[in-house]
Amino acid sequence: MHKFDVLLVFMFDRLGRREDETPFVVEWFVKNGIEVWSAKEGQQRFDIPMWTS
Repeated sequence: MHKFDVLLVFMFDRLGRREDETPFVVEWFVKNGIEVWSAKEGQQRFDIPMWTS
């Protein structure tokens, strides 16, 4: 059980100090069972290929 199940940010680039580290931060949350949502960009998922609609 987590203290929270969803992390909501304004935009994904707000999660990391550098643009290239943000995907790793998001992936860590997702792998630990925490959904990551952006108010502007929607949900970030790693379980489906990005080219799938």
